[in-house]
Parts: sequence; structure tokens; C-alpha cells
Amino acid sequence: MRIQALSLSLILVLFFSLLNCSDSNTGSSDNGGGLLGDPEAPVASGCPDAENPCCADPATDVSLNACFASVNQQTLEPGFAPAQAGVLVHGWDGTEAAGTPWIPGQQQGPTKRWSSSYINRLNVSSGAPNPDDPQGQNAPPTISIYSIFSGGIILSPADTTISCAFAQDAGTDSRPSDKPEYPDGCGPKVSGEGGWCADCQFSNASESCAYSLIVGGESNGLCTIRTPNLSAMLKTQLVYTELASGWPRLEMAYNEVVAEPLVPDSTDTVVAFYTPVGTDPRARACPDYTDRPEIQGTQSVCCPIDPYTRQRTEDPCLENTAPDQRVTCDEMQALSEQVGVDVPLLWFNPTDLEQPFAEACANWSECQAESAPCQALVGS
Repeated sequence: MRIQALSLSLILVLFFSLLNCSDSNTGSSDNGGGLLGDPEAPVASGCPDAENPCCADPATDVSLNACFASVNQQTLEPGFAPAQAGVLVHGWDGTEAAGTPWIPGQQQGPTKRWSSSYINRLNVSSGAPNPDDPQGQNAPPTISIYSIFSGGIILSPADTTISCAFAQDAGTDSRPSDKPEYPDGCGPKVSGEGGWCADCQFSNASESCAYSLIVGGESNGLCTIRTPNLSAMLKTQLVYTELASGWPRLEMAYNEVVAEPLVPDSTDTVVAFYTPVGTDPRARACPDYTDRPEIQGTQSVCCPIDPYTRQRTEDPCLENTAPDQRVTCDEMQALSEQVGVDVPLLWFNPTDLEQPFAEACANWSECQAESAPCQALVGS
């Protein structure tokens, strides 16, 4: 996944958090087993589980809203299974294989995988806005996700395998797969920075994997969290929630999770498509992720913003000629017409922290009917 820039202030806060962790976390050199787990051992999804709404089959807006709300500080415990971590989403990021939404693309590495994220009540960006930014004074708490502008797919926890996780965007496309001890997208970057987290503590957020000591090393870094320690990754979200202000300055404290189909080329991986709420101008995403979509009069436009400050530049806004919601509808059509699988299309409201999903239409036939979401979006 491409790294979405944070503001300089947030970067500095994270840097000093790293320094504090370096002093407080002694780490260990355990390279498998025990608390850390065997990185090559598969981790059961946690489904089926009749009491866990994340395992509901078929998934609906009701079950996914319940899944989103099921993860909070009261339920957070060590040893979470993947199905206990919330709603697993992959937002369109240009790495997809067009026309086959049930198969992840190879643009992020030699193997097919999704750069995805868990969303739940813990990873909500709600930090204080910048007092020098009048537009940010009333920034609402925002669900931390790769892009609040464009749509994507919701993945089935029972039909995917989680290889590893990071408490923030880790640039998994820059993590080589030429080391057999690391699944593709996990482990160190090309520069050599990072590795398996050496010690996943659960006593406080500063010792919850993201900046733990690295196995076999002496320095801290953005280390790779093994799947048995997803709960530690989620606890780190509690720190980032207080640092990232969310919309409109786009400081999004999302996590990055490497996911693959449990069965290669299976059509069971996609349980729903989602797209931003139709009445929101953000629903017309811009082709460039550093642009901010806006409405000027009745026209959808894309306005350039600085990638670090997230403020508008002096460059002019241009007509938005390629809203990404067309991608969502095209992929939904491909899933239905190529393999005969129908799943719902859901509206996604990133500022609704109680029920972020609502059904837009139940299947492709319904979605492409006259005045339905895909008829309007594809024909716009």
C-alpha cells in the first residue's frame, strides 16, 4: 500500500514515541513459539462462531456494523483470532487485477495478496485539529481507513489468511519476498529496516509491537507483527487515535494487514462491496490520492493538496473525470456476471462511529437498475 503522508507534527510525535519505547522495552530474542508463535504456522480464522457477527454468512450491513462495534477496549484481549479484529477491508489502491475482484493483484509483489486493514471502534482518528487550520477546527472523528474517498471490498475472515500486520501503513510493496522466513509483504524493507517483532508486550500501548525490538537485532523499528499478536496491533491504535485528526486534514491512523485467499482463486473471499455515502462529495474520489475531491457548484472537482500538511496548494482544481466509484460498480458486475456470485453494495460513512454501513442494494441486478447506485455512477 502506498504510504499516506501524516502531518509533520504527527510524524514528530511518533518519532518521540519511538525513542520512549527504546528505553522501556527490553525485548527478547525468541524467534518462534511461546507468545510470539511460529511465523510459518497458519492461524485459524476464528470462524465459524455463531456468537461473533464478523463470522456471519452471508454478511449484511447489520452483521458488519455489529462486527465493527464488537472490538473495543473492554473486549480487547491477548490472542485475538483474525475474526475478532473487526471488519477486514481492502480499499481500491491501484493494485487490483481488473475484472477479478475475488483475486488480489500482483502489483505489490510477486505473489497475489491484498494490502488491507481492520476497521473497528479502536482505530478512529480523533486527535485535536491544527489551530492554524480553520478548516480543521471541527474535524469529526473519522474511521481510520486507507481512503475515505473511494470504495473497495470487504473480505471474509473465514476465507482469507492473514500473513502479518502493522499498526500503521508499512509500505508492504517495498518489502521483498526473497527471504523464505518472511511471507511476501512482511519482514524488512528493501533497505533492511525492520523484521519480526521480538517481544509483543500487552502491558501498555508503547510496548505493543509496532516499535518493539526486532528479533536478532538491537534497534527498534517498524517491525512486523505476527498474526497471533493482532490484539497487540489493535492496542497500538489507541495511541494513534489520539494523534491523528482524521477528516478534513487526512491524518488517518489506519493499520496495514497482509491478507491472501485461503484457497487460491476462490470466489468466497468477497462478502460485500462498499462505497462512500452517496450524498457526500467525497464519494466522487479523485484519481490521484493526494487530491481532495470537492464540489464547486454542481461540478465534482479534484483540488491538489500538499502531501505533508494536507492543505490546498495554489494549483487550480480540475474537473473530476474518473470517479473511482465506477471501479466499484465494474468489479461488482464482473463478480456477478463472470462467476455468478452476488454480494451487496454498502454505503460507507467514515464519520458514523456506530453504524458505518448501510445497504445500497442487495445484488448486481438491483444495483444496476434505473436510479440505483451503479446505474447512476456508471452513467455519470
